[in-house]
Formats: sequence, structure tokens, C-alpha cells
Amino acid sequence: MESRIVSSAEQATDIRYSFLNTLDHFSCEYVRTLWLIQYLDNKCLDGARDEEALELQICGKAEYLNKLVEERVSFLQQYKQDLEMQKGINKRYSQLLSRKKGTSTVVRQSSKTTTKKQNGKKLLLKINLKKAYRRDMELEKKRKDYLQKSSNESKKREVKDANGDEERYCFCNDVSYGAMIACDNSKCEREWFHYPCIGMTKPPSGKWYCSEKCRLQGGKK
Repeated sequence: MESRIVSSAEQATDIRYSFLNTLDHFSCEYVRTLWLIQYLDNKCLDGARDEEALELQICGKAEYLNKLVEERVSFLQQYKQDLEMQKGINKRYSQLLSRKKGTSTVVRQSSKTTTKKQNGKKLLLKINLKKAYRRDMELEKKRKDYLQKSSNESKKREVKDANGDEERYCFCNDVSYGAMIACDNSKCEREWFHYPCIGMTKPPSGKWYCSEKCRLQGGKK
């Protein structure tokens, strides 16, 4: 019936329409018109609340997308630095290999020269090839470890992006991320809500409900 469009709880709390209960002596058409006005007023309020929730949802989604873009840019910048570092390691490794070949030639030539000298002390040129070789091996090991670490981080990010089976929460129907708050109505369908989606920056001092419906359900307990 049209006379029951507004719930008794709303009648008790909204002083604007409490006087309607005293109009029973008026004509039915007049009372029906007043109830219709009340119904349309409530519909307008519901529409405004829906628009506000949509705006909060859009802002939260935009913030989440910006966060993803920033993380991707940071990852690409780090990857670029890794490539530059790898390039430098490869260059130094090539230089060390060329030095190793050059020093071996110098040792052979110097040994031939000293054998020809009969007077005076022999000139000996000592080069620690073991130390140079060990340093080359350490650089090669660091290069391989760094490449392995970069590969593992890339695989972890791919697995994280491919995981689309997580539970959905909030008005935005998205996965759990960042600061979130739970509705104090245990029967709430969405349970948890992102701070940006509801326009919240810090935890409330008391109980918090996501909607008037949940507030009424939570108050009946």
C-alpha cells in the first residue's frame, strides 16, 4: 500500500513527516498525495547517496590505477638501471679478459729477453695471474647472481598480476589493497571497504556502517 512506502523507523526519526500520522481525518486523496510527495523526496535522497557513492568509487579506482602506473614506471626505471649495470659489468669483464691475454704475451717475451742477457742480474717481470683470474670469476659470479635476482623479481610480478581469483570487497568490487575498514554489521554483503572509496582518511572513533540499511540491521542486535 502507498501508505506504507516509508518504514516506521524512518517516520520515527524524520520530523518532516511525523505530522502525517495526524492527518487521518483528511480526505484519502489528500493523504495519498502527501505520501507520494514523501516517497519522491526519499527517492531523490537515495539518488544523491548513490551519486556520492559512485564518485567515491571512481576516485578510489583512479587512485588505485595511478598507484599501478607508478609501480610500473618504478619497475621499468629499475630495470633500465639493471641493464646499464649489466652492460658495465660485461665491459669490465671483456677488458679483464683482454688484459689477461696481453699479460701472458708480455711474460713470454720477457722470459726470452732475460735468457739472452749473460752479464748482470736477470730482469724478472712477475704478474699475479691467479689474482686477476679470481677477480674475473668474482665479477662473473656477481653478474650471474644479479641476472638471476632480476629474473626472479620479474616472475614474482607476473604471478601477482595474473592472480585474479582473490575475493572482492567494497563498492568498487575490487580486491583487498591499502587501508580498509569493516562494516560493523556482521551481515553486510561487502564486509570490507577501501578508505579512498568511502572518503575516509583515518579510523573512526566508534562503530561504522556502510549504509543506513546496515545501521538499522546492526542496531536491532
